[in-house]
Amino acid sequence: MLQSGIHTVKEFFISSEHSDMLASDIILTFSDCRVKESITIEPDNQSYLYCKKMTVMISSQQDSQISIQREILTQKQSFTYNFSLNNIKELFQIIDSYLHVPFGQLHIQMSHKDLYIRSQGKYNSISSPSLLYKYTAPSKKNWVNKSFNDLEKDMLVNPYNAEILLKALGICDQKGVIIPSMRDKYKQINHFINLYKQQSSHIDNKKIRIIDSGCGKAYLSFSLLWWMIYSCHLEAELYGLEYNPVLVDFCNTSSKNLGLEHLAHFECTPIVDWNGPKIDEFAEVHIALHACDTATDDALFLALHRKAAIILAAPCCHHYVQQQMNIKNMPENISLLLKDGIAKERLGDLITDSMRKDILCSQSYSADLIEFTPLEHTAKNIMIRAVYIHNMPHKHKQEALERWQNASKEFNVKPKLAEYILNQN
Repeated sequence: MLQSGIHTVKEFFISSEHSDMLASDIILTFSDCRVKESITIEPDNQSYLYCKKMTVMISSQQDSQISIQREILTQKQSFTYNFSLNNIKELFQIIDSYLHVPFGQLHIQMSHKDLYIRSQGKYNSISSPSLLYKYTAPSKKNWVNKSFNDLEKDMLVNPYNAEILLKALGICDQKGVIIPSMRDKYKQINHFINLYKQQSSHIDNKKIRIIDSGCGKAYLSFSLLWWMIYSCHLEAELYGLEYNPVLVDFCNTSSKNLGLEHLAHFECTPIVDWNGPKIDEFAEVHIALHACDTATDDALFLALHRKAAIILAAPCCHHYVQQQMNIKNMPENISLLLKDGIAKERLGDLITDSMRKDILCSQSYSADLIEFTPLEHTAKNIMIRAVYIHNMPHKHKQEALERWQNASKEFNVKPKLAEYILNQN
């Protein structure tokens, strides 16, 4: 339906500011399918019913071949197909075949500019409709000069070194291709392992015990365990704590499927009731990712009790402190932040996590707050990152103690973790 636009597409590619049109990736997004019956798409010649969108990512490979990843989204499912081409001539041939598919719109993204092509009128297999063209500044900002396969290999956990893991977790399909709907989770897994890796130099120990409080389906802790064992060759084990028995069964099944049942243990228990293995020569890494409300405090207190070497906690909701925030008892100069629900919620989040951080600092940890999940995905994107410091100067611990206690008095609030510490003393 867009077939008469092939000459414009060729000119657009060739007019690239780069001497090599494939110096960076090219993305083609076809949409607005004008037919309801199934359509056949090259080069695999598979038929797809109710096709809504087709995205084609084009990148060069080191062997001069052209790598193509094509994703087709139908009404019920998405399909990914990877293939390679030998030269630019073959690339234009495949693009020409895609322009004959009855899509009404094409968006081409390159590093220097974008091109939009839209068909006017209804689909007619006999005559070609007139086309509208629009050039714009590049909509994608961060371009890289690596092929898709090279980018995958840069991931600490990827289909090349952890295909068994990613299949068991439902991150990639049986062909070893990352499922499009799971790509964000795939990136999050690797981002999380990178965060741990940055702190791991503080652990001078080849025996690591991961404790995941509120583990859910344990995507991240399974991946961290796998990376420790098979990439770092460490003696590692995992304990997952989860209140939902369905999720515990899922994790234990995944553990068996991965052949890790002797190293990965999952228990249906509240965090505060867990009786884990005795504290021994294993260095402990405690993680709590999006544990609701005071469950994060429970996880942090468990980590303190067991003198965790590293703590990585990404809190979720903060209702416990927000419910304590009364405009009559808060400093007058921040009253404007308490009049709107969303502002009060965000303020409660920041007060809670900042006090939690200083509580950890007062207990011999070097701690800070960082971004974990990009803000466009969720507003709950803060991570508390902490490393245990042996022989931390008393002055530093005292300063942190005074900071969180002064904040508690000024705002008239106490996170659950503060109550645990005060009751312990």
